Amino acid sequence: MNNPEVNLTKLSPRQIPELSYTIQNIFISMATILAASASLLFTALVILPLSVLRKLMPNERLESAHCSRQKVVLIVGASRGIGLNVMKQYASEKGTIIIAASSSMGK
Repeated sequence: MNNPEVNLTKLSPRQIPELSYTIQNIFISMATILAASASLLFTALVILPLSVLRKLMPNERLESAHCSRQKVVLIVGASRGIGLNVMKQYASEKGTIIIAASSSMGK
């Protein structure tokens, strides 16, 4: 393979970015690295331990903690479609009060 060498003397001024543009790109890159590092730290130090703890806890404790408070759910359009499916999901949960509204009584 023939790799042509780049001759910097032949480059036009339009091909070399200005200093302000280069510095701006460096700051954007540093901000991106900082945001990614913060996300990684948050995930490793907060989310991961909580996920492991949740996996190790018996399901009975989670369900009792989850259902210790009653929920009141208002579902509009519960006779069919998405509203009906949402109502079925909440109906299986203990301690949930469902208020369902429909456009017709027969449905």
